[in-house]
Amino acid sequence: MNKFLSFAVIACTACFCGALSACATAETDTAASSEPVLRIREFGTEKPVVEAKLCGETQEFSGNGWTCRAEKVTKPLPGWRLSFTSTRHDDPARLTVTFTSPLDFRPVRFWDGSKERKADTLPLERKEMLETFPLETAEDGKSGRALGFAPQTILSEFTRSLTSDGLNLTARIVSDDRRVQVLDIVDYTFTPDFAWCNAVEDYQDAYPEWFRPIPGADKRIYGVSAYFLGGALQRPFQLHSWRHSGLSWEWTFAPWYEAGKWYAPGEGWDGETQIYWDYYGHRKEKRLTRQEYDEALKQEMLWGDKVAAMMFYILVKDIHESVADRYPETVMPGLGELHSRPTNAGHLRSAFAPGSALFDYLKRQLKGVVDHYEVSGFSLDMANSSFHFTTPSQLEYAVGRSWYDDGTIYTSDSVEPIPFSDYLHTLKRNGKPMATMFNAAVSEFSPFTFFHCDGAIMEAGPAANADMVLALRLTLGRKPFTFWHGLFSGVRRSLYEGDPEKTAEIMQGIKQHYLLNCFRYGCNPMNWVSADILFRSHLDTLRAISEAGYHPVSAIRDAEPLWAGRFGDGTETILTFSNPKREKVTRTVRVVNRYLGEGKYGFLPSAGTLAQKIANGETVFELTLEPKEIVVLRTVALKGEVTGFTACANEKSLRLQADAPFAFTLPSADFDGRCIRFGEKFISGKAEKSVSFDLLPACGTFAPEKNLTAFLAERQTPALEAGAGRDVQIAAEMVAMYRPSVKANLKRWGRINSNHPGFLDPALSKPDLILSAPGQGAAGKKILVGTTADFPGLEVPENFPGPFLAMPDADTLWIGGRTPDQVRKAALVYFDMLDREWSSKQKKAK
Repeated sequence: MNKFLSFAVIACTACFCGALSACATAETDTAASSEPVLRIREFGTEKPVVEAKLCGETQEFSGNGWTCRAEKVTKPLPGWRLSFTSTRHDDPARLTVTFTSPLDFRPVRFWDGSKERKADTLPLERKEMLETFPLETAEDGKSGRALGFAPQTILSEFTRSLTSDGLNLTARIVSDDRRVQVLDIVDYTFTPDFAWCNAVEDYQDAYPEWFRPIPGADKRIYGVSAYFLGGALQRPFQLHSWRHSGLSWEWTFAPWYEAGKWYAPGEGWDGETQIYWDYYGHRKEKRLTRQEYDEALKQEMLWGDKVAAMMFYILVKDIHESVADRYPETVMPGLGELHSRPTNAGHLRSAFAPGSALFDYLKRQLKGVVDHYEVSGFSLDMANSSFHFTTPSQLEYAVGRSWYDDGTIYTSDSVEPIPFSDYLHTLKRNGKPMATMFNAAVSEFSPFTFFHCDGAIMEAGPAANADMVLALRLTLGRKPFTFWHGLFSGVRRSLYEGDPEKTAEIMQGIKQHYLLNCFRYGCNPMNWVSADILFRSHLDTLRAISEAGYHPVSAIRDAEPLWAGRFGDGTETILTFSNPKREKVTRTVRVVNRYLGEGKYGFLPSAGTLAQKIANGETVFELTLEPKEIVVLRTVALKGEVTGFTACANEKSLRLQADAPFAFTLPSADFDGRCIRFGEKFISGKAEKSVSFDLLPACGTFAPEKNLTAFLAERQTPALEAGAGRDVQIAAEMVAMYRPSVKANLKRWGRINSNHPGFLDPALSKPDLILSAPGQGAAGKKILVGTTADFPGLEVPENFPGPFLAMPDADTLWIGGRTPDQVRKAALVYFDMLDREWSSKQKKAK
């Protein structure tokens, strides 16, 4: 018999059970009981003030100046809401709350939110809440139970364990009259088809809004992130810097002169001038007036937004003394250590703004940024846990507080980004809500913090802290996740320095490990890595995987030792397989269809033939992967009595074949942009036993490449005409900046492309072609950039429905499409052609 479940209540001062009749017998046998037990202990006491089975819909318990109301909940997951109120103020109640969920089976495995362990010997415990998911599970392969905190809960610490009594959660909290303290606990059963992964999938499905970016956020946050490393005088160079690295959103590092004065030329400006850090180039500052500073920031965000979502950088924990010292109730003793600008070093304070007037000041700063600059959101640096605040402000904020053994009340610094992110989500620019991207650093992230962001970076490659990668991915759910740093981050230099051959071997291994983890977990690289030849060809696929969204349950059986991942739902499902081993691996894998959706599913290779059998709710096929090989499969939904199915794909066609008549729905486009029909996301139809599709190229090319690139040969000065659409105008600006960018890069780096425009000669950052409206260009050779509506007098070769490059006559190049977006895609294909031409010339010159 479980020792703590043999009684209902151990009464102390004013403790009572609101549903006592259900569990009032003092010596009831509870070996088969499923009723959880709540224990509450006050600071300074050894025995619980409350020790009761939660057996009714609502129960109340009291202690010294505080009350706990326990309410049973059934949606979105079964569990309990514990609401703590108190009349105490100057001496808040410090409580240790333990919730125990008994098991009606003998557990075989215990998952503590990070690692799975065999339940051979009890107790098993994890004291650290950081780098974990806030859930624990026990299962035996047939039955499972999960216990944890719902995502809206905020804590500074908690522990979890599996004992002979069952699963346990223990948290230290603080209760006073400042705010109701709420612990939302989930306590539910699950079927462990895929062990603990099923419990996490159930949790994510129950709270979908916590595992996706805020609705309406800039979609570009799903791609590659970066620093432009640009300067105010080199902004036009960013157009091709973006193209080379595949950049999709920028972590706009510290675009202000003092921490906390984030809307730099607004409230708080003092003195005639202030330093703008990247003016003449990267880290080449200039002192600017308020008006000059404002204009420089506007241009930084305007140029950046042409090619990337601009995420304005802030570090909420460290505030410059010129601001923080006005709010002493927020400041910890000593200096803040996380300065983002060199002149801020030695002048920062670690400040907890929420719960004080400082928070109001900083919110005005943030609103100023949104109102004045072309931003898509904010990047919050160092959102992980580094230290604890004991300031009066954290006491007043009264969210997520805990206490040390000596009774001192504190709040983890990981709590502070939460109210900032929640506030930023209320701000909009051009109807678009502000997204927030958090830095989890290399360790010590709190899941409660990262539930409140729209995406995150791990400030290292996956090798730097392999144990953290899965926990962070589970916490983010379907939000974007970026590995952020160079390839050697976290690798000891002593392993390879002085040995070129060993360095090359280690470098290749790190690249492969990095890339395989991207496919395993649906992560993106940053631009210091994405331009590498190993990564560039995968960027579009990784973007598609990231946007589809990660699933904890792979739905794939028997793939080990291959790494397998599942992303998206139904016909949007993407499966990934990679081989981390040094030898070829062959496996017959089984995909459990019900996890994808209703009905039957087949899978489409990017190239080659994949034969499949469908039976008993599973699709079965054999895969053979070479060492470090990656296979990515798209999905086709099937209807009919199909038991055998084969998909065959190449660059020009896709063929489906089955052993019975079938109906199908499949994606129109592949990862490289080839498609069955432009403008349609899915293709549906019926077939007797087979059907074939011709694939249209991602961009139709209707002239020899050498003829197309000749328009931007040296000393050529064609007229440049472009339509008015935003994407069309950006494509035309890129045409005009192509040769200046090449020349600047050759001068600085000796190659045609780089990621770092702030190091280039600003004298070259001017377009070398004059941009005019359709029909307004000079006579002679012309480059036309625009849609069919922009140039209605021209005919599209073969009536091609997508992006195209064409020559209506010998003197005219048309970079076109049906829509502005297609025009921009056609321009990117053209620039790739130009890269090949200019690189060839460079090699010949050498």
